[in-house]
Amino acid sequence: MANEELEDELLNLEAIFDEQLRIAEDRTSVEMTLKPDVDDDECFVRCDLRITVGDAYPNKPANVLARQIRGLSPKQQQSLQQTLTDTAAECAEAEMPAIFELIQRTKDVLEECNSSCVECGICFEAVDAETRCRTPCFHFYHRECLGRHFHFWRTDPQLDMSAEAYQAARRVTKSREEAHAHLLKLKSREPVPCPICREKLADDDIPSFDWRHIRPYKNVDIDSHSIHLSQAMVEQQRQRLDVFRHQQQHDCLISKGIKI
Repeated sequence: MANEELEDELLNLEAIFDEQLRIAEDRTSVEMTLKPDVDDDECFVRCDLRITVGDAYPNKPANVLARQIRGLSPKQQQSLQQTLTDTAAECAEAEMPAIFELIQRTKDVLEECNSSCVECGICFEAVDAETRCRTPCFHFYHRECLGRHFHFWRTDPQLDMSAEAYQAARRVTKSREEAHAHLLKLKSREPVPCPICREKLADDDIPSFDWRHIRPYKNVDIDSHSIHLSQAMVEQQRQRLDVFRHQQQHDCLISKGIKI
């Protein structure tokens, strides 16, 4: 395609998508963040699409890459990438512009996946539209699973209690029990880290979510699910907690001496 024809295609795309479309300075690649045409509270998937064309375009397929994908299972991500690769090849075979077709095909796939089940990031069971909630960082959980995560984080004084925090609490309290109560009061005001990426989550970051109304697990719940931790699993949990605390004390950096 002559440069004039490619430029015409890009101008048409700019007219359609306006500032949503990001075009490289050399005018050979475009990027766009795509998600379904639904209300934000009902949007559970998204991705960034990058399309690069060469001198032989459209006789040669455009290079297309879907990245920063959220809400799709690994299998769905592979299917999306394969669909885009096939679409680029079909457009090249027909010697027709491919950028708009690739964008539209991506949106179609995202809209289809938006109503399908995904896995809960905590229990790894299927999450449907009725039971799931989405964090601002686009991770998905059962409302009850995330609610229990909030409850545990906000009500367990031992969780993430550094020596410095405990010593500071002891300086303003008279006993160990009062120190724990003081730490709980402080923790109840703090954001809770996302279980997957550790981004800080406030209560109002998640629509229609109130962890206080969710019953925490009891021993009978654990027994009924036949969850039995081996000694090796308990040791791994302890090691990972040590690593997490080390990260927090060193601006999330892991030194060479720390093993994961």
